[in-house]
Amino acid sequence: MSAQKCIIYATISRKDVVLCEETLGTSDKKSTGNFAQITQSLLPKFPPQAKHNFHYDNKYDFSVLNQRGITYVAMTDRDMPLRIVFNFLTEMADNFSATYGDRAKTAQAFAMSEFSTTISQLMTKWNDPNADSATRVQQKLDAVKGVMIDNIDKIIDRGEKLDIIVDKTDALADTADLFRSDAQKLKCEMLKQKLKLYGIFAAIVIIIILIIVISNTNKK
Repeated sequence: MSAQKCIIYATISRKDVVLCEETLGTSDKKSTGNFAQITQSLLPKFPPQAKHNFHYDNKYDFSVLNQRGITYVAMTDRDMPLRIVFNFLTEMADNFSATYGDRAKTAQAFAMSEFSTTISQLMTKWNDPNADSATRVQQKLDAVKGVMIDNIDKIIDRGEKLDIIVDKTDALADTADLFRSDAQKLKCEMLKQKLKLYGIFAAIVIIIILIIVISNTNKK
Protein backbone atom coordinates (compact mmCIF):
# COMPACT_ATOMS: atom_id res chain seq x y z
CA MET A 1 0.00 0.00 0.00
CA SER A 2 1.37 3.44 -0.92
CA ALA A 3 2.12 6.08 1.77
CA GLN A 4 -0.56 8.67 2.47
CA LYS A 5 -0.14 11.96 0.61
CA CYS A 6 -0.20 15.10 2.78
CA ILE A 7 -0.55 18.86 2.65
CA ILE A 8 2.86 19.91 4.00
CA TYR A 9 2.80 23.71 3.90
CA ALA A 10 0.28 26.47 3.17
CA THR A 11 0.51 30.20 2.84
CA ILE A 12 -1.77 33.16 2.12
CA SER A 13 -0.29 36.17 0.37
CA ARG A 14 -1.04 39.35 -1.53
CA LYS A 15 1.33 39.17 -4.49
CA ASP A 16 4.71 38.61 -2.78
CA VAL A 17 3.55 39.84 0.66
CA VAL A 18 3.00 36.83 2.93
CA LEU A 19 0.08 37.46 5.29
CA CYS A 20 0.24 34.14 7.17
CA GLU A 21 1.61 30.63 6.77
CA GLU A 22 1.58 27.22 8.43
CA THR A 23 3.68 24.05 8.19
CA LEU A 24 2.52 20.52 8.94
CA GLY A 25 2.90 19.65 12.64
CA THR A 26 6.43 19.30 13.96
CA SER A 27 5.79 15.68 14.96
CA ASP A 28 5.78 14.80 11.27
CA LYS A 29 9.22 14.30 9.76
CA LYS A 30 8.14 16.02 6.53
CA SER A 31 7.54 19.28 8.41
CA THR A 32 11.26 20.03 8.54
CA GLY A 33 12.48 21.85 5.47
CA ASN A 34 12.80 25.23 3.79
CA PHE A 35 9.22 25.11 2.50
CA ALA A 36 8.52 28.75 3.34
CA GLN A 37 11.63 29.99 1.52
CA ILE A 38 10.87 27.90 -1.54
CA THR A 39 7.25 29.09 -1.67
CA GLN A 40 8.13 32.75 -1.14
CA SER A 41 10.70 32.58 -3.95
CA LEU A 42 8.03 31.17 -6.26
CA LEU A 43 5.23 33.61 -5.35
CA PRO A 44 6.12 36.22 -8.03
CA LYS A 45 6.19 33.44 -10.64
CA PHE A 46 2.72 32.04 -9.95
CA PRO A 47 0.33 32.61 -12.88
CA PRO A 48 -2.70 34.86 -12.38
CA GLN A 49 -5.38 32.32 -13.31
CA ALA A 50 -7.83 31.23 -10.63
CA LYS A 51 -6.45 27.71 -10.20
CA HIS A 52 -3.04 26.31 -11.02
CA ASN A 53 -0.97 23.25 -10.15
CA PHE A 54 2.59 22.21 -10.98
CA HIS A 55 5.27 19.74 -9.90
CA TYR A 56 8.42 20.80 -8.07
CA ASP A 57 11.69 18.90 -7.59
CA ASN A 58 10.05 15.54 -8.45
CA LYS A 59 8.83 15.28 -4.84
CA TYR A 60 6.28 18.02 -4.30
CA ASP A 61 3.28 19.71 -5.90
CA PHE A 62 2.23 23.34 -5.63
CA SER A 63 -1.47 24.16 -5.94
CA VAL A 64 -2.55 27.79 -6.22
CA LEU A 65 -5.95 29.43 -5.79
CA ASN A 66 -6.37 33.14 -6.62
CA GLN A 67 -9.42 34.97 -5.25
CA ARG A 68 -10.03 38.74 -5.16
CA GLY A 69 -6.34 39.64 -5.22
CA ILE A 70 -5.32 37.11 -2.55
CA THR A 71 -3.23 34.04 -3.37
CA TYR A 72 -3.73 30.80 -1.44
CA VAL A 73 -0.96 28.23 -1.87
CA ALA A 74 -0.61 24.61 -0.75
CA MET A 75 2.61 22.61 -1.00
CA THR A 76 1.87 18.88 -0.96
CA ASP A 77 3.43 15.50 -1.56
CA ARG A 78 3.76 14.69 -5.25
CA ASP A 79 0.51 13.56 -6.90
CA MET A 80 -1.76 14.21 -3.94
CA PRO A 81 -5.35 14.21 -5.33
CA LEU A 82 -6.10 17.73 -6.56
CA ARG A 83 -9.73 17.40 -5.51
CA ILE A 84 -8.64 17.24 -1.87
CA VAL A 85 -6.03 20.00 -2.20
CA PHE A 86 -8.42 22.48 -3.81
CA ASN A 87 -11.14 21.62 -1.29
CA PHE A 88 -8.59 22.56 1.37
CA LEU A 89 -7.64 25.80 -0.43
CA THR A 90 -11.28 26.77 -1.02
CA GLU A 91 -12.23 26.26 2.63
CA MET A 92 -9.11 28.15 3.72
CA ALA A 93 -10.00 31.04 1.38
CA ASP A 94 -13.62 31.14 2.59
CA ASN A 95 -12.53 31.23 6.25
CA PHE A 96 -9.86 33.86 5.62
CA SER A 97 -12.20 36.11 3.62
CA ALA A 98 -14.93 35.81 6.26
CA THR A 99 -12.45 36.66 9.03
CA TYR A 100 -10.53 39.57 7.49
CA GLY A 101 -12.53 40.82 4.50
CA ASP A 102 -10.92 43.80 2.74
CA ARG A 103 -8.28 44.27 5.46
CA ALA A 104 -6.12 41.73 3.64
CA LYS A 105 -5.79 44.12 0.69
CA THR A 106 -3.68 46.59 2.69
CA ALA A 107 -2.27 44.49 5.55
CA GLN A 108 1.46 44.32 6.27
CA ALA A 109 3.49 41.12 5.99
CA PHE A 110 2.45 38.46 8.52
CA ALA A 111 -0.27 40.75 9.90
CA MET A 112 -2.69 37.78 9.97
CA SER A 113 -0.31 35.25 11.56
CA GLU A 114 -2.97 34.20 14.08
CA PHE A 115 -4.88 32.64 11.18
CA SER A 116 -2.19 29.93 11.07
CA THR A 117 -4.16 28.10 13.78
CA THR A 118 -7.11 27.80 11.39
CA ILE A 119 -4.79 26.64 8.59
CA SER A 120 -3.37 23.97 10.90
CA GLN A 121 -6.87 22.73 11.72
CA LEU A 122 -7.76 22.59 8.03
CA MET A 123 -4.54 20.69 7.28
CA THR A 124 -5.45 18.12 9.92
CA LYS A 125 -8.95 17.85 8.48
CA TRP A 126 -7.97 17.43 4.82
CA ASN A 127 -4.92 15.25 5.51
CA ASP A 128 -7.27 12.76 7.16
CA PRO A 129 -8.05 10.08 4.52
CA ASN A 130 -11.61 9.89 5.90
CA ALA A 131 -12.30 13.59 5.29
CA ASP A 132 -13.06 13.22 1.60
CA SER A 133 -16.16 11.23 0.60
CA ALA A 134 -14.66 10.17 -2.72
CA THR A 135 -11.57 8.92 -0.90
CA ARG A 136 -13.74 6.95 1.52
CA VAL A 137 -15.64 5.38 -1.38
CA GLN A 138 -12.35 4.53 -3.10
CA GLN A 139 -11.03 2.95 0.10
CA LYS A 140 -14.18 0.84 0.38
CA LEU A 141 -13.85 -0.18 -3.26
CA ASP A 142 -10.20 -1.07 -2.68
CA ALA A 143 -11.21 -3.16 0.35
CA VAL A 144 -13.92 -4.96 -1.65
CA LYS A 145 -11.48 -5.47 -4.52
CA GLY A 146 -8.95 -6.93 -2.08
CA VAL A 147 -11.54 -9.38 -0.72
CA MET A 148 -12.57 -10.37 -4.26
CA ILE A 149 -8.97 -10.93 -5.32
CA ASP A 150 -8.37 -13.02 -2.19
CA ASN A 151 -11.49 -15.08 -2.94
CA ILE A 152 -10.45 -15.54 -6.56
CA ASP A 153 -7.01 -16.71 -5.40
CA LYS A 154 -8.67 -19.22 -3.08
CA ILE A 155 -10.94 -20.42 -5.90
CA ILE A 156 -7.96 -20.76 -8.22
CA ASP A 157 -6.03 -22.61 -5.52
CA ARG A 158 -9.05 -24.83 -4.90
CA GLY A 159 -9.35 -25.37 -8.64
CA GLU A 160 -5.72 -26.44 -8.83
CA LYS A 161 -6.30 -28.91 -6.01
CA LEU A 162 -9.39 -30.22 -7.79
CA ASP A 163 -7.31 -30.61 -10.95
CA ILE A 164 -4.80 -32.65 -8.96
CA ILE A 165 -7.61 -34.85 -7.60
CA VAL A 166 -9.06 -35.25 -11.10
CA ASP A 167 -5.61 -36.17 -12.44
CA LYS A 168 -5.17 -38.73 -9.67
CA THR A 169 -8.66 -40.11 -10.34
CA ASP A 170 -7.87 -40.38 -14.04
CA ALA A 171 -4.61 -42.13 -13.20
CA LEU A 172 -6.44 -44.57 -10.92
CA ALA A 173 -9.03 -45.16 -13.64
CA ASP A 174 -6.27 -45.86 -16.16
CA THR A 175 -4.62 -48.22 -13.68
CA ALA A 176 -7.95 -49.96 -13.10
CA ASP A 177 -8.49 -50.33 -16.84
CA LEU A 178 -4.99 -51.75 -17.22
CA PHE A 179 -5.57 -54.12 -14.30
CA ARG A 180 -8.90 -55.20 -15.81
CA SER A 181 -7.24 -55.81 -19.16
CA ASP A 182 -4.44 -57.81 -17.53
CA ALA A 183 -7.01 -59.78 -15.55
CA GLN A 184 -8.89 -60.64 -18.74
CA LYS A 185 -5.66 -61.77 -20.39
CA LEU A 186 -4.73 -63.84 -17.33
CA LYS A 187 -8.19 -65.38 -17.29
CA CYS A 188 -7.85 -66.36 -20.94
CA GLU A 189 -4.41 -67.82 -20.33
CA MET A 190 -5.67 -69.81 -17.34
CA LEU A 191 -8.62 -71.08 -19.41
CA LYS A 192 -6.25 -72.17 -22.16
CA GLN A 193 -4.06 -73.95 -19.62
CA LYS A 194 -7.12 -75.59 -18.10
CA LEU A 195 -8.37 -76.78 -21.50
CA LYS A 196 -4.91 -78.07 -22.32
CA LEU A 197 -4.82 -80.04 -19.07
CA TYR A 198 -8.29 -81.41 -19.80
CA GLY A 199 -7.09 -82.47 -23.25
CA ILE A 200 -4.01 -84.19 -21.86
CA PHE A 201 -6.07 -85.92 -19.18
CA ALA A 202 -8.62 -87.07 -21.79
CA ALA A 203 -5.83 -88.37 -24.01
CA ILE A 204 -4.32 -90.33 -21.11
CA VAL A 205 -7.70 -91.85 -20.27
CA ILE A 206 -8.25 -92.84 -23.90
CA ILE A 207 -4.79 -94.41 -24.10
CA ILE A 208 -5.41 -96.39 -20.91
CA ILE A 209 -8.76 -97.60 -22.23
CA LEU A 210 -7.13 -98.64 -25.51
CA ILE A 211 -4.40 -100.52 -23.65
CA ILE A 212 -7.00 -102.38 -21.57
CA VAL A 213 -9.06 -103.24 -24.63
CA ILE A 214 -6.04 -104.47 -26.59
CA SER A 215 -4.82 -106.48 -23.61
CA ASN A 216 -8.18 -108.22 -23.21
CA THR A 217 -8.33 -108.95 -26.92
CA ASN A 218 -4.92 -110.66 -26.90
CA LYS A 219 -5.91 -112.89 -23.97
CA LYS A 220 -8.81 -114.29 -25.93
